[in-house]
Amino acid sequence: MNNIFFYNHDILAKTSINVLCDSIITTQDQFKCLFSTKDILFEKHKGVSVVQNAISYFLHDLKKEGLEKQITIKKREIELQINKKTKEIAEIAAKKIKNNSCVFVHSINNQIFEILLQASNYKKFEVNLVKHDPFNIENQFTLKLKNKNIKYNVFPDLAIEQAIEHSDVCFIGTESILKNKDAIVKTGTNVATNLAKKHNTPTYLCAHSWKFDFHNTSKQLLNHTIGKQPIKAFERIKHEQIESYIIESGIFKPKQAIHEIKYFNKWMRL
Repeated sequence: MNNIFFYNHDILAKTSINVLCDSIITTQDQFKCLFSTKDILFEKHKGVSVVQNAISYFLHDLKKEGLEKQITIKKREIELQINKKTKEIAEIAAKKIKNNSCVFVHSINNQIFEILLQASNYKKFEVNLVKHDPFNIENQFTLKLKNKNIKYNVFPDLAIEQAIEHSDVCFIGTESILKNKDAIVKTGTNVATNLAKKHNTPTYLCAHSWKFDFHNTSKQLLNHTIGKQPIKAFERIKHEQIESYIIESGIFKPKQAIHEIKYFNKWMRL
């Protein structure tokens, strides 16, 4: 498992669409090749909901006639869709960050960074986070924060309770939302949400609707380990532990969030 797989599934989705587009360049039966490549990508990125949903969107209503023009349009649409959804989440979540407050973030991904970036345009605040061994995601993340002049405090993982206790709000990155309202998140999230509840820190799980597990495969993420160690990279968080989801259409309790996602993605097989 590499760094991008752990940190940014949206990049994997965009890259997979590029692979689909490139797959038809040197083949006669372009339509058949697209679906063969889809199967390969689904197998390669088992359990990555946004990859599977982006590919499903790409192939939805695709016709053999004028194929090359269609895939050019679809490729651009998908890039815009993912970027737009992330921006909409950021605009909603940023309103939960008060001026001169402190924000705790965990299960870091690009949605979390965009939230902080959006809020930094008109507010001053600090970010609390813990070390993410062995990938040291916090080093890449804090470099981004530093470049945007966002203050941050990196706590040892053993001091996670202090990081949360001294925070006003908590944002959790989410890799997949399950049909039963649970979520797949990075390891350590259950500890973070339990501590947030203990210290009455409002907590939000953040994910756009293409991270919904339409294909019932995201549980396979739970099989991924960190390097050669028998340590799970991802874990499941029960919906009873989830205060609210922030998706691109608003802030919702788990049951309502699922309803919203299905309503605005009727093109997918539910």
